[in-house]
Amino acid sequence: MRLISKNYLVILIFLFGLFVRVLSIYPANITFGYDQVRDFFDARSIFQDKNLRVIGPTAGNNPNLHHGVLYLYYIIPPLLLGGNPFWVGLWNSVFNALSSVAIFFLAKSLFASKKVAFFAAIIASSSFSFVQFSGWLSNPSPTTLTVPIFFWGIWEHYKKK
Repeated sequence: MRLISKNYLVILIFLFGLFVRVLSIYPANITFGYDQVRDFFDARSIFQDKNLRVIGPTAGNNPNLHHGVLYLYYIIPPLLLGGNPFWVGLWNSVFNALSSVAIFFLAKSLFASKKVAFFAAIIASSSFSFVQFSGWLSNPSPTTLTVPIFFWGIWEHYKKK
């Protein structure tokens, strides 16, 4: 029974983080400029024209330097809802809020303390630095989730050696 209540607390922290992020981006607090429009057109081309991409858009004005292509595939599901940038911001918010769950498990593994893990998750779910990435529609945004998962995986691998 105690384990179930702890899991509910992590879910509540996630939902709180998601709520804060939605409040932050609604109705129009989203960074949307030239690069975002380019990415939206490229992503739409992938699913409408069946034009699969393996090389991302150019970085700056250098034709020999390219961004990764994974972000274009990442924004396709919310673009299927109609192309409104808000849906991509909401999509970012979900993954960004999930970072508090990943940080919970990372901190729990690092410090062997659920109290520290809950504290770390609460800080991540309410941190301005994390919340501001929800409205930034660019390829670094999903890293708020992937980096803690990566470090957690490295730590778990290190502990088993």
